[in-house]
Amino acid sequence: MKTLLLMRHGKSLHNDYVHSDLQRHLNAKGYAEVKAAAAWCNEHGYNPDLFVSSPAIRAYSTAVITAQFMAYPPGMILLKDSIYEASARTLLYLVQSLPPEATMVALFGHNPGFTDLIKTLAPGSIDHLVTAGVAVISLNIEHWKDASPGLGQLINKYLDA
Repeated sequence: MKTLLLMRHGKSLHNDYVHSDLQRHLNAKGYAEVKAAAAWCNEHGYNPDLFVSSPAIRAYSTAVITAQFMAYPPGMILLKDSIYEASARTLLYLVQSLPPEATMVALFGHNPGFTDLIKTLAPGSIDHLVTAGVAVISLNIEHWKDASPGLGQLINKYLDA
């Protein structure tokens, strides 16, 4: 059994504040959203073996804040360029390539890819992953490489951001 915790970044500054989309930071509301979502994850006992984040500042900041709530070393967060602007297909490929020893993995990234991945793995589970939203998907597989469409079940969600 494998578990995937997908967390979308919190609300961020608009593009007119930075030179590129990758450099957009969380805004004040975004920080509050992420802290609430991270506290929810912690309260529910989620303790991922691995944190993997988009390199975008808003996603990485979301991962760092969440790591602090879960006592995960922020220096161990793995950055994956492929998460940024990824399609569900690209994200599924990333899931399939996760290290086999990891039982629960937290991914931090963006829409529409994250919502589309959730719909791919667990059809009919949610319509839209909000900012700082969390979807926890159980996969009845032994190896990440076996992850495929329709094999997941949404076991919990946080959409209160």
